[in-house]
Amino acid sequence: MRKLGKKNIKLLSLFVIIVIFVVVLFIFFINRINSINKEVYNIDQNSIIYDMDYNYINMESDGELKQSFDGNYYISFTKDGSITKYNVGSTVVVYNKNNNNVAIYGVAYLVNEDGSVSKSTKMEEITRSKAPKFYKLGDRKYLFIDKDLDSNDSSISTTNYLIIELDKQGNATLANQEINLKTINPMIIKGTKYEFDIVHEQLIINDNKIDLKNVIGSSNEYQDKEKTDDKTDDKTNENGTDNYYDDYLKKLVNSFNNLHNSVGNVNEANKNDSSTNNTYLDLTRWLTLSSVTSTVNSIILDYTVFDPNNEYAQVFITIKPSNESEEAKKYYLSKEQTSYVIRGLDYDNEYTISFGYVLALSVDSSQNEIINNTIKMKTKIPAIKFEITKITATKIYYKIKLDENYEIDSGIVSLYSDNILMSSVQYNASMNKSNEFSGSFDYTSLGYLVELRFENIIYNGDFVNLRYSSKYIN
Repeated sequence: MRKLGKKNIKLLSLFVIIVIFVVVLFIFFINRINSINKEVYNIDQNSIIYDMDYNYINMESDGELKQSFDGNYYISFTKDGSITKYNVGSTVVVYNKNNNNVAIYGVAYLVNEDGSVSKSTKMEEITRSKAPKFYKLGDRKYLFIDKDLDSNDSSISTTNYLIIELDKQGNATLANQEINLKTINPMIIKGTKYEFDIVHEQLIINDNKIDLKNVIGSSNEYQDKEKTDDKTDDKTNENGTDNYYDDYLKKLVNSFNNLHNSVGNVNEANKNDSSTNNTYLDLTRWLTLSSVTSTVNSIILDYTVFDPNNEYAQVFITIKPSNESEEAKKYYLSKEQTSYVIRGLDYDNEYTISFGYVLALSVDSSQNEIINNTIKMKTKIPAIKFEITKITATKIYYKIKLDENYEIDSGIVSLYSDNILMSSVQYNASMNKSNEFSGSFDYTSLGYLVELRFENIIYNGDFVNLRYSSKYIN
């Protein structure tokens, strides 16, 4: 028998390796396909649902929810005569306003009162009678179901359910049928039976703490700030502030609902101890930034300042655009107010916001600016809806619905056929007092690709790089 040469042996080995790789790949894809949930779920009209970036999806009709090959679920429904489809992620929460039920689609982990965990993989519906419930939906993502849900600092009060997703620094997005906002400071969400310490990912049940990081792991990088040793002298840092005081006060602000009473009690105790040379901490002033939300052209800040002795000379915020060439702007806040709106911002732009203060001369002779919080926030893209509504033998009709928070000055509606301009009409805000208008174009013949564009948009007297279109194949 003829022996195989070394070259032939190498070729044969390579062939065997390729065959094995193909077989393994084939088995992988078969298992992947078999693992996909092939059921189609009916979703009622006006149900509350968010996409992967927490953009609210307006269910204008009954829809269908189905898992795709990529592992994500997609919601599709009829919107203005055509099928609209959205990617809503690998685990989906749907709130039915008709019966107040909450449904979970995809993998979810129910945390029981005894600390055990139950896993569901397809669809689970929770009625009001089954609340309260607490689920982990993924890395740093949770679902809290209860009839009443409140934060420990009284900044949030809502009902039925709350989706909570942390970023790696411990800031959290909170969303349900009533709110959609991002937290800045550590917060505890309280229900009728459970409490959820967000930044530490701990579920508190009857004073027992369940570490939810142990459920499928966590990429949370939040760390508590170290406290200054109690035995150190009353020294100050470069900015003239007492580190121990700042850390202790922040914890106090975020841990108690009855902060005013707590401050008084701590002060009284410290005064009584002053004769024994213990460090005296003046806890008669504090300030905190509780939440930051954005629109297309504005950012809304909710804050609180407690300063009965008028020891803050200034409370301010600075806002810096992501464009390095643009300078930061400073706004001074009223200590008596609890919110401030920064207007006139660019759409779809990231801003760095710093919240700080300057102490009165009698308290701090250096009067340095102290930054209390810093966060990045992005403004939204204008939600302008532009669509073809009807086509006849000689006319094509359209409708445009503008974003109520983005009042444009003017624009041009154009008809294109195979990318050739056929006709156009000017839109002017002075001619239209509502945020919705419609029109039509006459035509005799059109090509293969027909497109309507809303372009050359002017906002606040300047051209903006926005264009919306609606197409169809003739």
